[in-house]
Amino acid sequence: LKPFPSSPRARATMQQAEMSCVLSLQGALEPLDEHLQCVSDFSNPHTLLVLLCPAVFWLHMRRRDELGGLSLLMVTNFADWLNVVLKFPLAGNRPYWVDSRVRQFPHTCESGYGMPSGHCMVSVAALFYLIFAYGSTYQRLLSPLGLVITAAICISRIHTGSHFPSQVVAGTALGFYLAIVASKKCRLRGWMSKLDLQSPRRIMLIAFCGGFACFILILAELSILRAFDVDPLSSLNKAREGCHSLEAVKRTTSPMKSVARNAGICIGSGFGIALRKMQTKRGSSSAFRNLGRLSYLQILEIVVGILMMKLADTFLLQNEKHAGDYDVPYSFSHFTVLFLFATWMIPSIMEATIGSHWCVSKVAKYC
Repeated sequence: LKPFPSSPRARATMQQAEMSCVLSLQGALEPLDEHLQCVSDFSNPHTLLVLLCPAVFWLHMRRRDELGGLSLLMVTNFADWLNVVLKFPLAGNRPYWVDSRVRQFPHTCESGYGMPSGHCMVSVAALFYLIFAYGSTYQRLLSPLGLVITAAICISRIHTGSHFPSQVVAGTALGFYLAIVASKKCRLRGWMSKLDLQSPRRIMLIAFCGGFACFILILAELSILRAFDVDPLSSLNKAREGCHSLEAVKRTTSPMKSVARNAGICIGSGFGIALRKMQTKRGSSSAFRNLGRLSYLQILEIVVGILMMKLADTFLLQNEKHAGDYDVPYSFSHFTVLFLFATWMIPSIMEATIGSHWCVSKVAKYC
């Protein structure tokens, strides 16, 4: 169940070479510490799911293309869940677990396993899915830009002492492959259009089954690993031993909390979209969807929506610190409420304010 190479001596040699790479990179890029920490924070799956995916969803919803924004959310959420599935059996050590010489930063002490890198896998899957699915016109320009962003994320994850180079390469390759499969091979948007997502009850059923499957499949995997005398949840103890400060260990990055996040996103976004469709059928105003090409209103909608999401997420995270032994159920309820807020309440607020007939007419008067 260990990653290649399988020989203990070969693994030790490879780990020693990778550790030298991590230490050398930390020394060479020390002047860029703050910048690389910012890149690492932005590529966090939590940040991508909470800020980027809702923004793209609102953008497509205004253009009457809800499947466009929803497909990105599905790809990003699935990549995050698959990363947890792979980390359990591979059980890759993190650099700061192995060598105390590794410099530690505020977000270095993550409590999950390191193989493959979740930041690289999720961010690359989301980024290149956007490029492949929607950037066909400017793909020659966007693809090199995506590669530059990917390289920055990979370097930042090695520099912060969170991952070895092989873990970063594995996460990047898997994320790129997922983006290709979702956008070109299985054509996710076309497949979703065949599911008849116009029925609110059908959407709720699919969302509930998806969230339920996230938990059931992970629990089945844990049971199989324990049958082979493998403790898949020992990463938290390793993080506590390797981190210089116990308070710096990020419990929010534990594998089971990530699974709870994935399940909560499935159910929260599904129920929010269903409630939104029920509200629309009852004759709510359509001004929100008739803003035409007023790009500055569109930007204002996204900026205000992101600020509201950030405030809600910060409030829920502060309460999560006091959850104690109930942190996994709280994480599930946290993301269920948050994405119900993102897919139902925020669009309704936007429709009643920025997208109202009065606001649209006033802006159109000066255009």
